[in-house]
Amino acid sequence: AGGKLTGYRKMAERVVDLISEKLDLNKSLGACVTDRIKLNNDFTDTESFFEFHRELLSGFSMDWQRHAVNRLARTYGSGATEILNSIKSEVLNQDQLEFVLAEVNYVIDNEMAISLTDYYVRRTGLLYFDIHQVISTLPQVAEIFTVQFGWTEEKCRQEIESVKDLISQATVFK
Repeated sequence: AGGKLTGYRKMAERVVDLISEKLDLNKSLGACVTDRIKLNNDFTDTESFFEFHRELLSGFSMDWQRHAVNRLARTYGSGATEILNSIKSEVLNQDQLEFVLAEVNYVIDNEMAISLTDYYVRRTGLLYFDIHQVISTLPQVAEIFTVQFGWTEEKCRQEIESVKDLISQATVFK
């Protein structure tokens, strides 16, 4: 689960090492510490992840809920708890959209998503694995991004068009 992130960490460490060597900054920067920063998906072993996963799923009985919680756990690891805790308890069992909106806020705050394509493609992969959810949530997700980033109507329209273009590319075969 963490292989990609471990690879990114190693690449970043090498880049910083090269730059600091070229600029003679080695003494002022100190040793790299990113290998000791715990990531959300940084479970000590597979069994600890599965235990976490079982605990998360235990409060949900409807298929759509279990599917959503399962995806959140696989995507964000322990961050799934933060996402689920941000959903108001009275709507947690009723509204699928609340799961999406809570995830969007989490991704903006914690995953550095700055565009709709960041959310739908790079952070969640929903464009490729649940295109119907992309289509059904696009207006609401765009509204959250617009508010969070102070987008103009034109910027919001451009972002929505970018996602619609990607939907077309993923669904129309020429």
